Amino acid sequence: MELFLGGCYQGKKEYVLKLHPECKGQVIEGENLPADWDGMIKELQEFENPVINHLHLWIRKCLEQQTDVELLADKLLETYPGLIFICDEIGNGIVPMDALERDYRERTGRLQIRIAEKAERVERIVCGINLLLIRHGKTPSNREHRYLGVTEEALSGEGRKQLEILAEKDILKKPWLLFISPMLRCQESAGILFPGKKAYPIEEWREMNFGAYEGKNYEDLKNDSYYQKWIDSGT
Repeated sequence: MELFLGGCYQGKKEYVLKLHPECKGQVIEGENLPADWDGMIKELQEFENPVINHLHLWIRKCLEQQTDVELLADKLLETYPGLIFICDEIGNGIVPMDALERDYRERTGRLQIRIAEKAERVERIVCGINLLLIRHGKTPSNREHRYLGVTEEALSGEGRKQLEILAEKDILKKPWLLFISPMLRCQESAGILFPGKKAYPIEEWREMNFGAYEGKNYEDLKNDSYYQKWIDSGT
């Protein structure tokens, strides 16, 4: 699974087809993809290597037809783990007053996150040039599902192994420029993936501070009423 993001008219589809020439003639426009499961399956079965372009327009179509977009998306990701998605970034700018427009932005952002979590490749395209986003390797706190923000923590043995496997894949061509968070786990990840490549730390990319929840997991906090309110709020 792969996800390509960027602003409108930034050359995303052209970039993807250059990267995956086998997908030429396999592009399904989001506005034409049915908003029901049977219709989606029928459409996707027509293609060997389907690419869903304008994913955000399919999401809008689902909302307008009052279809459960999250349920459909979950089934889609499970059934077609090799899909390629192209989606506009629509979360910037002034928050719309219209409720549907706000919901459309939020649902699109949340679905992008879900796809990114499962994707082997996530790239942002600006003026036809790709920006490859890579999460740091796993740490001991990640394994224990703890809130790890400003706390410095080295990679775990499992995290190092994950990155060593990733480093062997073709998707990691030597980058022109390498920017990283100054956090130790990010510095270590960059060293494993791109040995010898100078990395430029960006202070603004430091992790957020989880405050009283830093270093704790659900088991530690499940009896905290304020924590439960935060979880239930979905924010």
